[in-house]
Amino acid sequence: MISRNEDNLGKVYLVDDDRDFLASLVFLLSKADLNCVPFYNAADFLASAIEVGPACLIIDQAMPLMSGIELFRELNLRNYKKPIAFLTAVGTVSSAVEALKLGAAEFLEKPIEPSILIDKVKQCLESDRRAMIRSSEVDEFEKKFRRLTARELEIGMLVRDGLLSKQIATRLGLSIKTIEVHRSHISKKLDAKSAAQLLQILSQLNLPQLNNEQIQLSSF
Repeated sequence: MISRNEDNLGKVYLVDDDRDFLASLVFLLSKADLNCVPFYNAADFLASAIEVGPACLIIDQAMPLMSGIELFRELNLRNYKKPIAFLTAVGTVSSAVEALKLGAAEFLEKPIEPSILIDKVKQCLESDRRAMIRSSEVDEFEKKFRRLTARELEIGMLVRDGLLSKQIATRLGLSIKTIEVHRSHISKKLDAKSAAQLLQILSQLNLPQLNNEQIQLSSF
């Protein structure tokens, strides 16, 4: 039975073909109130449902059929965003370097001090929890941003690119006062309390660069 504390911390996915080691790993992490989901090979993990809450993945490197590095590459292709840490007994410098280049959170060697492993796992879960909060906040801002008028959208993109009101007015052939009115509307729609906060919000948004040919401007 999963405790409430385990649910709050998130899930720890474990992929290792050594069944005895995997069992001991589950026992160790479970004692630390961590909710573990073990897999004996990469294929079974890839076929499993993706966790929508906080989670991390701990994988072995030397596994039959699909190695840890190969699993990592496949997960990158699938846009898997959860923190991934390697825990292996046969790690090499080259494999460690490749794993870190691919984006691994950690590359750990067996055997490992239990307290160190638990700390690393909790750090991964906390990192994912914070990332999910940031992503949720950005998603909410993007929804609001998409509700801007086409002219406000265009001006917002230019503000994000660092242009001042005077520069935006010159580029668009509008008065500075008109630009300031639009910036005020943008700030209200995005709940920005200051020019600095508006710029911070806009800089976090994952929106494409737009130009005059890509957008049908609304009346202003």
